[in-house]
Amino acid sequence: MSARAVVRLLGALLLVGACTGAGTAVWQARRRACASTYAFCALLEYLLAGIRYQACPCAELLRRAAQDARFAPLRLESCRTFAALPVPGALGDALQGEARETLAALGGVPLERACALLGRLIGQCRAREASLARRADEAGRLYPRLGFCAGVLAAVVLL
Repeated sequence: MSARAVVRLLGALLLVGACTGAGTAVWQARRRACASTYAFCALLEYLLAGIRYQACPCAELLRRAAQDARFAPLRLESCRTFAALPVPGALGDALQGEARETLAALGGVPLERACALLGRLIGQCRAREASLARRADEAGRLYPRLGFCAGVLAAVVLL
């Protein structure tokens, strides 16, 4: 086998590997979006439990949440109010806006109303999380294979 053939073969293998890696990167991005939404939902459930069962002040709840390893990806260290909580972009524009409005309203409403608002928001976020999990699973089955096939096709065309 000539040196030129070896170089072409290695180039084709690199192309296939790069395309497969690109497909895997898309899948991983979808998994990260699902994980951030899951952590946000867990945080909301934690806050709801703290408000409902402990009647804990906002600042204390957020201080405890910032120390909890489950919520480390959300980076809550600088949050002092519910309105300052980071809302994941994976929720989508409409749900992000609603989440921000709900979190901003929590400080000035009675306990029962705050629990109802958080409960409704949790339901919507969990539904979005389930949708993102399905999409991540589909992406895991599809995109790495699609990247591999695209890489093989490109390599065949270029050889």
